[in-house]
Formats: sequence, C-alpha cells, structure tokens
Amino acid sequence: MLIQFLAGLALLLVPFLLGSSTSRFRFVLILSGVIGFHTIVALTTQSVHFFTYPVLLTIHLIALLILGFVQHWHIHLPSWRHFDYMAVIVVVISILYLGAAHFYYTGPTTDIASTVREVKNSRDYPYPYYVDEWYAIAFIKQAIATKSLPVGNPLTNPPAPFPNFEAATHSFLANLTLLLNLDPVQHYTAVSVAFNTIIVLLLYLILREQNVHSAPAALASLGSLYIVSGANLPGLWTLVPLTMGLVGLFCTLFFLSRHTLYSALLGSIITLLFYPPLILFLVPALGVALLTATNVPSSTKRRITLLSLSAAILTGIVVVLFFVASSPESVRTIGGFISYVWQNALLYQNFTEGGIPHYSPFTIIPWPLVAAASIGIYFAFRQKRWWLLAPLAVSILLWLIYSFTPWHVLIGQQRTIITASLLITLAAGFGFSTIFRYALYIMRSFPHRVLVVRVLSVAVPLFFLILLPTYTSRTHWKKLTLTHPETGQLFRPAAPANRYLHPDDVRIFSNISGQKFLSLPWKGTVIGTATGNFPAATKSGTISLDPTLPDRFRAATCKQKKQIAERNNLTYIYLPAFECPHFAPLETSSEDLTLYQVSS
Repeated sequence: MLIQFLAGLALLLVPFLLGSSTSRFRFVLILSGVIGFHTIVALTTQSVHFFTYPVLLTIHLIALLILGFVQHWHIHLPSWRHFDYMAVIVVVISILYLGAAHFYYTGPTTDIASTVREVKNSRDYPYPYYVDEWYAIAFIKQAIATKSLPVGNPLTNPPAPFPNFEAATHSFLANLTLLLNLDPVQHYTAVSVAFNTIIVLLLYLILREQNVHSAPAALASLGSLYIVSGANLPGLWTLVPLTMGLVGLFCTLFFLSRHTLYSALLGSIITLLFYPPLILFLVPALGVALLTATNVPSSTKRRITLLSLSAAILTGIVVVLFFVASSPESVRTIGGFISYVWQNALLYQNFTEGGIPHYSPFTIIPWPLVAAASIGIYFAFRQKRWWLLAPLAVSILLWLIYSFTPWHVLIGQQRTIITASLLITLAAGFGFSTIFRYALYIMRSFPHRVLVVRVLSVAVPLFFLILLPTYTSRTHWKKLTLTHPETGQLFRPAAPANRYLHPDDVRIFSNISGQKFLSLPWKGTVIGTATGNFPAATKSGTISLDPTLPDRFRAATCKQKKQIAERNNLTYIYLPAFECPHFAPLETSSEDLTLYQVSS
C-alpha cells in the first residue's frame, strides 16, 4: 500500500527535520543514529519473534514522540542562504546514474548460457545483478515470513543451520522492507540505489567539512560513480553487507575528520555490525585519530580507548552469538568454531577457482581521480590528515599483496579494492581542491574571478549529466581478468549486468511453491529466491548448495538420474531437454530449459 510506504518514509525522514539547526555534522550524526536505531529494533524484535508491521510502527511512533518531546517539536527548515545546493545536485545525479545502471541499462549483459548480449534498456529487469544480493533477498523474505532473525538457510526446507556472519545487515534490510511495505525481490535495487547514493553523499560531505570548495568536492564524489562495478567486483551497483559497512565507515571518517571522537564510536559500531572485516581499516583510522588529537586530554583519550574496546568486544560478542546460534553442531564447539573462522574468514582462498585477480588501479578508477589522488595524498600528509591516510595505506598495501596470491586475510581482494578505490576518491577530492585553490591564486588579480568559480560550479554537474547516456556502456569490466597461479589459465569476466531470471522462469514456476527442484546453479538461486521454492544447487556465494550437482545429473544415465532425484528429494527438474522414464516434461522456456516433474 502506498499509504504504508509514505508512513514508513515519514518515520525515516522526520528525525532529520527535528532540531534547532542544520549542519553537515548534525545530518551525519542523525543518519548514524537512525541506522543504529533501526538496527537495534530489527535485531530485538526478530530475536523475540515480534517482528510484525504493527509492532514496528508502534516502536517507531513512540521513538518519534520521545525525540519530538526532547527537541520541543521544533521543526527546522534549512535556510536558503546557507543551503548546500551542490549536495542536493550530488544526490540527484547519483540517483540518476545508479538508477540507470538498473532501470535504464544500455550495454552488454550475460544470460544463463553465458552469452553476452547487448540490450537497449533494462526496464523490464528490476532485479539485482550480484549473487550475494539474491541471498540477501532470501534472508529478508525469511525474516519477514518467520518473524525471526535470518540465521537459518532460507533455501532449504526446513532451514538448515547456517553460520550467517552477515545477519545484522539482512536483519536491518528486512526491517526497512517491512516498514516501507516493499517487495524484497522487486524493490531491492531501489534500496541499493538509496544506500549507494548515501555513500557518494558522505564522500562529498567529508570533503566539504574539510573546507573543500563545492565544485572539486562534487567532482571527486561524483567521480566515484565511475569506479568499475563488475560481476566479481561488487561496487556501487550492488547492495551487499560491504555497502552498509562502508556507510558506517565513512560516517566514522567524517566524525574523525572533525575530531568528534565520541560520535566516531557510533559509526564504528555500525561498521563492525554490518561488515566486521572493515576493522582492518577502522582500527588504523581510530588509532591515529587518538594518537594525533592534540586538543583532547589524556583522560579523555583513555576513556575513548576503553569505550572503543568495549564497543568492539560487545559487537564481536553479538556477531559471534548470532553465528554460533545459527551454525551446525560441528561449529558450536570451541575447536569447530576456531577451525571454521580460520578457514573461512581469517585465511582463505579466492572464491573464483583460486584465480589471482589482476585489477589495475587505472582499470578500476578513472585516471583523473588517480592523478588527483597523488596530489591529494601529498597534501593530506603535509596537513596531517592521518584519519584518511592510515586506512588508505592499509587498503593499498592489501591490494598490492592480493595481486600476487589467491590467499586472503579477513577481507577479500574485491572488497578491499572497492574500499581502497573510495578512499582514493576521497584523496582525489583534496587533490582537486589543491588544483582549484592554486588556479584561484593565479587568477587573484582577474576581475571576474567570482564568475569563473560560479561557472565551474555549474560546469561540474553539467559535465556528469552530459556523460549520463553513456554511463552503462563502458567496457572497463572486460579487463577484470583472473589468472590461475599454477596453470596460467586466464578467467575472463562476465558482464557486470545479467538477466538470469527470465520472465518464462517466473511464469513456469508461478503455480509451484515450496517444492525442491534442480536447475543450473544461477537459475536455482534466482528462481528459488523469487518463487519460494527450494533449489538443490545454487551459485556459490553467501550460500552454496552443491553447484556441481546439475552437471553430475546431466552426465548420468536415466537410472542414475532417478537415484539422484530420490536421494535429493527432488520434485521438479528444470534443465535442458532429456528423455528418461519417471521424468514427465511439462513446459519449455524460450531459453530451452524444460520443466520435468519427477514421478514415483
């Protein structure tokens, strides 16, 4: 219902209007508070199985009443004189760009046959592109249906124990989905556009808070939209736990840039809850901020350090409890837990067949941003912006190490690259600012210098609007290759956009629900998530269900096919055509996949 959506949206936006003043700091603080509050509500209501719309509405109305009482119901509208118009322009252009990536996509796509096809637009394909996004949708649907935490495998019946380190993200997104009355499948990409726009806006706000003029700040932040997003590189086109973690990380960096260390704790908790591996970049930023804060008393530093450690330990306990509660018995022992974490989190191989990605910075990041970042890093060092340089140094070092080995420590290469690219973009903002200030200094005697600045402020957003029609046609993703370290085999990437869920799939499975079926791994993932059925094989990702089973089934004799179907309790088969007894063909899709019903 539209009314329910508008009511939920009002509950999200009203806190930003309550208060006596407007400022960038206040906006980011309220943003962090709203995200933190919704996360607490989601985790709490799902833990006690009270996760229903009436309960959520009541909790949020009570919270809003309390907030309004504390703020004396003072609604503050921004002053036109001090309004940051460029911030609004950055938001609008980001929505246009990221919306184009999903709803008006023009360029190559990959289908189930791994065929790259050109499409004029993707208005008829509102679904996400990245496999972990589909698993997020499955967890969201599970949380809403069961009114509980998403800690079981939603693609098995009954839900098998599943160690979900990303439960906080899925829980939070389920809360938003229910509060706004969204369809998890149809509207997930719209939520993705919203949160990735927030990341772009936070880059802009950090730069503006550091006295960077609006034009170079907009140039750098909007330039982040051109960081390559690929099939194996979840950038700003995707909504995964890393995305939510980056929102928390950049809120933290905003607070650290202002030396508001207590506020930085809130951003840190959000970061660790949503994506714990970002601790590799969070700790250096917090550490150098504490060590270099000259205007903070030693007693305050000790107090903040103690609070930081306490918050980290408490967050870690919450994550571990969710993990252990949702894990198989073998993982619940101390030895099993340590073994699982060591093999799957602390030290593990690249998921793409052990290949080593060769992702050059000049392939991932537009070269003007890299060039400007080299200037920005130099001046950030001179100006002692350690809160940026420390995490940036760690991310670049890991990027370099991962270019020579398939082994990863805590955070994978692709996630590291996206984090590093965004930090480099932030540094580029300082580089553009240096160039901008130097140009103004050269023009100090020019009588129309103010006019030049105004023209530049108009030229930057106009530049991005002119480039918008060609945004999704870029082919940098073709260079995202991987090489096997032993055989030298080259793995070529799929297109960044895909069309794995075909309208025929939805139509054919429209009258089938709650049944176990076998299809190709990608088909199993998207059909199972979208239609409420249970795949026997899925694409490897957050969840992995025997992705080699379809190949074994297709290579088997008719007798062996029957045995596989019985052993796996299969009701339906959805694969390329074959002829065998006990498998009755029902319907064939335009992709030449036939639905068979397994008979006894």
